[in-house]
Amino acid sequence: HPNRCTCAVVAGDAPWDWFHKWKGTKVRHRGEDYEAFKKKFEERLLNILYTQYPQTKGRVEYVNMGTPLDTNFYLGKTQGESYGLQQTMAKSQADIEWLLPKPKVEHWPKGLLLAGQDVTGDGFAPALVSAIFASCAIEGFLPGWLNIVSMLGFRGTLRALF
Repeated sequence: HPNRCTCAVVAGDAPWDWFHKWKGTKVRHRGEDYEAFKKKFEERLLNILYTQYPQTKGRVEYVNMGTPLDTNFYLGKTQGESYGLQQTMAKSQADIEWLLPKPKVEHWPKGLLLAGQDVTGDGFAPALVSAIFASCAIEGFLPGWLNIVSMLGFRGTLRALF
């Protein structure tokens, strides 16, 4: 649609303790205190959006705010966890040392590559990055990267550079 766009503001996992008292309640039936609590978050996130992109102020038509309780309901989780493996120092160390598209572990099956949110970090963007890494592991770095850049529509830019 001309002059319209969609924006997703992702704030990451909120502490479960903030939402525990509504555990066991149903979506859209959690009460006014829950809706007021959610509204505070929504207002804070919108203010961040308006600070970063002032042209959006007064033009937002629809907002949908999710919480860890919604994550439990829609993703079958237990404490609102939505981004895969818990990010610990051990996980961060694994990301650096061995958790790669071709893991550095003994007897790893030839031709089996890993991709997904837990390979390079947690969340949606790292999942995409891990797919890029896996593609480069298959094609070789430069051919893999050039294929991805072409798929993203930057083909003319590449010709201008090379």
